[in-house]
Amino acid sequence: MICHLAVADLMVAFIMIPLEVGWRITVQWHAGNVACKVFLFMRAFCLYLSSNVLVCVSLDRCFAVIYPLRVSAARKRGKIMLGGAWFIAFINAVPQVSAEE
Repeated sequence: MICHLAVADLMVAFIMIPLEVGWRITVQWHAGNVACKVFLFMRAFCLYLSSNVLVCVSLDRCFAVIYPLRVSAARKRGKIMLGGAWFIAFINAVPQVSAEE
């Protein structure tokens, strides 16, 4: 889970933040509509993913404290939660692609 959290945070640091800085600095968009939609999707996806993985880590630690002897179920539960985090981030970021110009 820490690896997924690190990947999500690196995506925020190297994708989302430079996009935000670029959008704040520039006055006019020259890259076209497709690039705009891709960048909007990535901006939303990175933030959703980072937040969702952080929630997964918190829930995993909560389950570890409440049910300390259920170690065998923890790995499966962790994989399901992480898969759900990536899927929910993707689903929540898709409306950015279909936004009007």
